Amino acid sequence: MVNYVLSPAFRYQPDPWKGSGSKGTGITRKKTFKEVANAVKISASLMGTVMAKRVKATILYGSETGRAQSYAQQLGRLFRKAFDPRVLCMDEYDVVSLEHETLVLVVTSTFGNGDPPENGESFAAALMEMSGPYNSSPRPEQHKSYKIRFNSVSCSDPLVSSWRRKRKESSNTDSAGALGTL
Repeated sequence: MVNYVLSPAFRYQPDPWKGSGSKGTGITRKKTFKEVANAVKISASLMGTVMAKRVKATILYGSETGRAQSYAQQLGRLFRKAFDPRVLCMDEYDVVSLEHETLVLVVTSTFGNGDPPENGESFAAALMEMSGPYNSSPRPEQHKSYKIRFNSVSCSDPLVSSWRRKRKESSNTDSAGALGTL
C-alpha cells in the first residue's frame, strides 16, 4: 500500500524490492565445495538433455562476394538460441542427406545476370535433378527459363494454365514441412 504524507516537504517511499526481505541477523551459512559441485553437476546434466532435444537445422549458403555467408552466419547465431544449427557452404554439403534433414534454410545470392554463385551451381543442379521425373525428358520448349518464359507468354498458353492448375491443387500445408506445426 502506498503511504503519502502531505507536508511542506516530500518524503520518499522506500524501494519495495530493497526492504521486502526479512531483517535477520545477516549470517548466512557457507556452502561447501561438494554442495556447489553437486549443483553444477545437476544443472549441467539438465542443460545437456535440453540441448539434445533441440531441433536440428542446416543453413546452407552460396556466395561469390561473402555477403550471403555473413547473412547465414548471422542466421546461425540467431537460430542457436532455439535450434541446433549447422552453417555450411553449398559445395561442402552432401545432397543425398537432404531428405533426412528436419529443417533446411538456404541463403544465396545471385551473380551476374541472376546466375547462381560458383559454389552453389552443383547444389542447384542436384536440386533440379531431384525436383521430379518430368525434368528427365525435357521438351524443346522447356529449355527456356521459367522466368523468361512466363514474362513472354500470354495467359492462354497451356504451360501457364497447367502451372496455375497445379498450384491451385497443391495444399499449403504440404510444403510447410517441420515448421507447419509451429
